[in-house]
Amino acid sequence: MEGEFGLAQLPEEIIDIICESLEAQDVTNLRYTCRSLQAKSDHQWALKFFGQTSFVLTRRSLTLLIELSKNERFAPCIRELQLVLVTFPPSKLSGILGTPLSEPMDVDNGKSSHASALAKKQGDRKKLEGKPEEPSTSQMIKRQRRATYQRNMHDQNMLRKRGIDIDMLTEALQNLGGLESFSILDQYRYVPG
Repeated sequence: MEGEFGLAQLPEEIIDIICESLEAQDVTNLRYTCRSLQAKSDHQWALKFFGQTSFVLTRRSLTLLIELSKNERFAPCIRELQLVLVTFPPSKLSGILGTPLSEPMDVDNGKSSHASALAKKQGDRKKLEGKPEEPSTSQMIKRQRRATYQRNMHDQNMLRKRGIDIDMLTEALQNLGGLESFSILDQYRYVPG
């Protein structure tokens, strides 16, 4: 409508100044209100979400870094890059959430209860009927964590042995002209933005 004036009608420079003083989640919420504000708040949103960015040495993480470094809107906003040297040693695989996958997981940690006795009885009945026992939710989560760990362990070893990690990191760094800081961390520390 003609003659109406609202936040969306302000110039992009003013929206940028307003967003600069907002928290990251508030900028995100503002972007959900309309396309005009989404477009005008792009720069501050990208600075808040990509200004300090962390990556690990896995193909997936480094591929994402390369994609970001080639993005014309977001690459200039990456000011600080942190490379987290998280390793996935084979010796730690067996310790993920305790027992190996081949052993049944005891939900009650050895304590008997009516529920665990009933579950065991139902499992025994399924075995007698020839039906495979369905894994519990905790077993499925454990399997998923172990599979993810194994995938990352294998991926990281392949990247290092073939020197692909260095090539991928070099490609990304060449595209990040606005990068002000590059740091290497020996462990992941979450710092809320």
